[in-house]
Amino acid sequence: MAAGKKGMRHWSEHIQAQTDAKAGKITVEKMDAIFARTQKAGDEDEKRYDKAVKAHKDKSGSCKKVPGASAAAAKQLVQCAKRGRAQDPVLDAAEDGMGDWTRHLAVMRKSMKGKIHNPQKKWLQTWRAAPPNIKAYKKAAARFSAPRC
Repeated sequence: MAAGKKGMRHWSEHIQAQTDAKAGKITVEKMDAIFARTQKAGDEDEKRYDKAVKAHKDKSGSCKKVPGASAAAAKQLVQCAKRGRAQDPVLDAAEDGMGDWTRHLAVMRKSMKGKIHNPQKKWLQTWRAAPPNIKAYKKAAARFSAPRC
């Protein structure tokens, strides 16, 4: 959840910079500075998120009942399972949004190597398509409520 949160914040800032520049709220220079900062952060976001997703998959089923567990341990496992279920909508939304972010980062890397025809057009398509997944993530994150485990 933490890796998704950080990456989605950078992706949201990246998209918002274009929106604000188009609306005249910020200069193109300010937009470019935000792009540079978030792109640099994006490379780390991608690595951090990938690592977190792999670690999460490795822990699948770790909150299941354990035969012979004490009452306190059993209660904690129930809380853990509730938290896991409550995280699902946030994790699903982060997966969609982070997918958009990592695909965009890959396109930017290719573009810097001259391997993308008309990168501006590709960016504008990405920018227009991004808000639904960003909004879904923000909504799921705002609704998240679960016991600690």
